[in-house]
Amino acid sequence: MSDPNARDLVMTYGWNATAYQILNPGLQHWYASNEPAVVAHTRRQKVLLVAGVPVCAADVLGSVAGAFEDFARDQGCRVCYVCAAERMREVAAQSREHATIVIGAQPVWNPQGWAGVIESRRSLRAQLTRARNKGVTIEAIPCAQGRDNGVEARHESTRWKRVDTSLL
Repeated sequence: MSDPNARDLVMTYGWNATAYQILNPGLQHWYASNEPAVVAHTRRQKVLLVAGVPVCAADVLGSVAGAFEDFARDQGCRVCYVCAAERMREVAAQSREHATIVIGAQPVWNPQGWAGVIESRRSLRAQLTRARNKGVTIEAIPCAQGRDNGVEARHESTRWKRVDTSLL
């Protein structure tokens, strides 16, 4: 089960597609001592690989990242931010101690134009029809209820993996 404190921070400060990924199993969480902030990471030898960026208010991103990097140094490690996106690149650009490499780009879309996207893409309409025919539904739930859905989602994922894909 994911860490409820980390989830609360993601729901409050998460701003990109990577933020929610920090709740996945296998990541450790470091919490800032003086700001509401969390950094999800995994250790590979002497490098702490960070999933995205620190999840915190935008105006404290630099100081939270600095505190985490101090923590890493105390552990004898360096830090590598993976899938960090533009905000972290802006913070890193202000430092002589950081280097950045841009690989790919985060897709951006405006949900107000969704109806037009569906109208203009036959293949997307076909995928939506296929999902509807299979009984896939979407429903809004309160954030608090979403906390407990991890077990159900894992169950569904396991069930789908058992489906004979030759019939799809």
